[in-house]
Amino acid sequence: MLVEMDRVEGPHLDAFAQFYEGLPKDRTRPYCFMFFTSGLLHFVDAAIAFLPRTIRVALIGSALDGQEREWLAQHHPHLPFHHVDMVVDDKTIWEFLFTVAVENFGWIDIDCFILDEELLHETLCLSTNVALSSPFTYQPRTLLRTHFLGVSADAIDALEAAVPTSPCTYTYQPSHVQRFPEHSYSRLLTAEHLNFMERVIPLHGARRYPAEPQQGILDLWSNGLTFQSTDRRFAKEKFVDSGVRQVFPVFDTLVVAQLILIGLGYRLNAVRGGLPEQDRGAFHLGGASYFRRLGADIGDLSREEQRKISALTLPQLCAHYFLARYLVASRQAPDAYAQLLDTLERQLAWSEIAPMAAKVSLRHYLEQHGVSSSDLQHPAWAFIADP
Repeated sequence: MLVEMDRVEGPHLDAFAQFYEGLPKDRTRPYCFMFFTSGLLHFVDAAIAFLPRTIRVALIGSALDGQEREWLAQHHPHLPFHHVDMVVDDKTIWEFLFTVAVENFGWIDIDCFILDEELLHETLCLSTNVALSSPFTYQPRTLLRTHFLGVSADAIDALEAAVPTSPCTYTYQPSHVQRFPEHSYSRLLTAEHLNFMERVIPLHGARRYPAEPQQGILDLWSNGLTFQSTDRRFAKEKFVDSGVRQVFPVFDTLVVAQLILIGLGYRLNAVRGGLPEQDRGAFHLGGASYFRRLGADIGDLSREEQRKISALTLPQLCAHYFLARYLVASRQAPDAYAQLLDTLERQLAWSEIAPMAAKVSLRHYLEQHGVSSSDLQHPAWAFIADP
């Protein structure tokens, strides 16, 4: 399975390597990479709007249609852009970057809006012996989330020399968990990985599973659901039917790499001590691509299940709606985005929330999560500006 995955992705890695080699190199100004799949230009456009022009940004798209690529060339011609013709996810692009990077780089999720320019510089300027840097953290053992990261090329080289390790998700047996392209699988943990990881977190039992709950390490359940291991009790009580059992842990993107880097003596920089999950310095909405994929299948769920999903993801739905509406109304969106907007309008109607009420709800949600009224005056928030 993994051999076939690497074979299929190999030509695309070669093409990406050529793209990367052509980027102007400047160790004082690392590139920030932003990855996205088709149907998400409304998030891409917004995330770019928050970034100062002094930050070097490179865009990576997967399986975009011709109109989407033309739109990027017309609206963001100053940004380097690489297109991967096949459907891949962020894990594949992380692997590509780990393979080709010769300089430090940054990563910004398209649903992570950077509100504080100084935070950009603090995150991207890596001190000696720092492998990764981010204001977003996992706990209780401090590890870094992937919403917004600075990455050391030297640390990647040291990791490869010590024990070749992918930034991808890891499991104890082949699994599609956390991978949405049909050809993609998690990477497999080896005894060598576990020996390094055990220097940092306790492992127990013959299967050497993590001894304590840790954010970034997910529980896979036999009904196919995954939850943070720190939410195990919540999952059992609220979502998991009787008779459903835990299958095995899933180590999320970059978690295994971080544990091994710590074991090698590298440090992780939790910028400003690690900001809350949402903070006025960098707001992460979350669930952009996940909600879009889930929304396509929402009609197959029961009414009760739909209400549960809607209650959990209403801010994401509202953000999708207003971002898409802004792209269609003000940014000459590709034709497919009018259909996307229609779909989002129907989901809002199903959720029994009117557009104006949705705007009030979204603004309230943002303010609850550290985005002040004055922050909302920034032009990048135009998609929810008052009429």
